[in-house]
Amino acid sequence: MKAVFLYANSFSPKQDHYVCSNYKSNTGTCLAHFIREETLKLFVLQRIFDVTALFFDDAMTFEEAAKKQRFQEAEKEAKKRRRKIAQAEKRVAELDRIFQRIYEDDISGAISHDRFLKLSADYEAEQRERRSRYGGKRQKPLNRINPTLTALRPLYGSMWASRN
Repeated sequence: MKAVFLYANSFSPKQDHYVCSNYKSNTGTCLAHFIREETLKLFVLQRIFDVTALFFDDAMTFEEAAKKQRFQEAEKEAKKRRRKIAQAEKRVAELDRIFQRIYEDDISGAISHDRFLKLSADYEAEQRERRSRYGGKRQKPLNRINPTLTALRPLYGSMWASRN
């Protein structure tokens, strides 16, 4: 859902609100669902207070939750990267087969030698580009240190020292 912020000079600040974009443009099946800006601010502030309380109540649990989230994000990125590498490797193998076929066509006279040279140069350039882009990217470290947590350690130094 995409929300649109609505306000007017005739509104009081309590009347400012967000409306579903489908309702606003009458293009979707959405009914008039909206949230007042004040209500949204209360939800956001409550979430900030909850996370802050978790942090100060149990810094280690907070850090573990943050690490877990970062690890999950890194895993998702690694899967995406592996998928792209596999696609590139598949394309490189396909280009090898294509190159072999156009070579055989050149030898048999099915295509002209000039056409063979142009096609082979194009395919070889694509192979080089794919190999250079994805060739050395097989392994990347997944456990990067979250800079936010590192920056926050001095704030809870005594709690940190007592738990380690």
